[in-house]
Amino acid sequence: MGKVLAPMYKVTYRTANQVSRVSNELAGSFMYFATAQDAMDTGMFCQKVLISVWPGDKEEKEDFLGKPFAFLLRDRMSQDELSLAA
Repeated sequence: MGKVLAPMYKVTYRTANQVSRVSNELAGSFMYFATAQDAMDTGMFCQKVLISVWPGDKEEKEDFLGKPFAFLLRDRMSQDELSLAA
């Protein structure tokens, strides 16, 4: 059976101050940004993350800088975006 996809995804850019030597993934302290440029401006390691949003979920609409997160409908996502879906 395949992966169950949510009807919508929140686009975030996660930054971290470390990368795991074992799994080559971000580690340490995380911050989540609404825009890629804000994440890159931190000078830390960055990764685009799509967070699943289900009906009734109470998702934050803005990052801590007050910038709005983008939301993508599953039916309008590219193959690359679908591969990132958590």
